[in-house]
Amino acid sequence: MNESRNAITGGILAGGKASRFDNTDKAFVLLDGKPLIEHVIHRLAPQVRELLISANRHADQYHRWGIPVFPDAPTSPPGPLAGIARLLEQTQTEYLLVTPCDLPFLPQELGTRLFAALRQHQRPAAVAHDGRRQQHLCLLLHQDLHKALHRFLATGDRAVHRWLAEVQPAQAVFPDSGHAFTNINTPSDLQQAQCSAQR
Repeated sequence: MNESRNAITGGILAGGKASRFDNTDKAFVLLDGKPLIEHVIHRLAPQVRELLISANRHADQYHRWGIPVFPDAPTSPPGPLAGIARLLEQTQTEYLLVTPCDLPFLPQELGTRLFAALRQHQRPAAVAHDGRRQQHLCLLLHQDLHKALHRFLATGDRAVHRWLAEVQPAQAVFPDSGHAFTNINTPSDLQQAQCSAQR
């Protein structure tokens, strides 16, 4: 087990309502015969020491993968930052590697490259950039950031990009990522991903 993997917990954000999928839990939408979250687990698990899931419903269904599931704190404003805050509270390693549940082609070197960027720039956080735009929810965070995140959420703000502007994370650029950061937001996205999965 390499240094970065041993120091990192993986956190999967699965708390969204998926309104464009008729409020179906997006984590369970099937791609190539498997739930989206299963694709993410398959790619993320080898990069981390253990996995956690952030979800506010259907906790019993997530337990099929044997991964602990944590809902947002009742006092947190809705949104992914609340899920990240909850996962940071539960993280027993030095770092938390965050990813959404709808990135089925997640880079298999995401953790190592974010870890290298964080160490190189001596920052408490690192964020992925696909060569065109920053991927706000593909993050490596030092466990100590949970206090700063709770302070931010206490102001009522829940915008990920504004919190990241405060944290000033290092960037790890993935210019060769292809469709690795393709997220599944709509049935059309799912259809295109299905074509990619079958190539």
